[in-house]
Amino acid sequence: MMKAVIITAMDKERRQVEKVLEALPEGSCTFNILLRNCGIGKVNAAAAAQSVIDSVHPDFMISAGVAGGLKDFMAQGDVVVGSRYAYHDVWCGEGNEYGQVQDMPAFFEGDASLVAGALEMGGPHSRPAIHSGLICTGDKFSDDRDVLSNIRAHFPDALAVDMESAAIAQVCHLNKVPFISFRIISNLSASEESCLQYRRFWESGAEERFSVLAAYLKQLEK
Repeated sequence: MMKAVIITAMDKERRQVEKVLEALPEGSCTFNILLRNCGIGKVNAAAAAQSVIDSVHPDFMISAGVAGGLKDFMAQGDVVVGSRYAYHDVWCGEGNEYGQVQDMPAFFEGDASLVAGALEMGGPHSRPAIHSGLICTGDKFSDDRDVLSNIRAHFPDALAVDMESAAIAQVCHLNKVPFISFRIISNLSASEESCLQYRRFWESGAEERFSVLAAYLKQLEK
């Protein structure tokens, strides 16, 4: 039987994913799922990803949680599935692209079949809307105006920003483990009410919005 690992960063993300997994009908999954909480940030994410790869040898890995939306057409509760990942806070000097760790790809690729499974659930006009594209990662909270300006300058196509996805993608790239980041938009990073949106996301509606992950796991069964 195939093995999947779902990695979350925060306890409140983990609790929502636990509810999703508990609600799945018994025997409905044809693969075993291990849930692992890593803590916030790139180092925590990379350490947890490598540890679980070494111990569990998963067939694929999912980073599940929330992210800040970077496009005006997005709404709170939309889903972004990463087809590519990059660091927005890395610069290794001449001869490297901005965001590129030297001797690593400039962008880490999401697994095509895992991305396709998400897109079979819907698209930009479905409810919730499902978008696929670039997720940027860095150890800086994304409502900072300088951070947003930097992302827009270097990664104009980026759809979402978080603090873990690219780090897990790099570890999966090194270990040849298929990977996808499945992120629910908790706030629009450029909004004047970004912090308020984030708080309200967790105060009401988070459980309903995380239920889309259950639909995705069922889709993977196909």
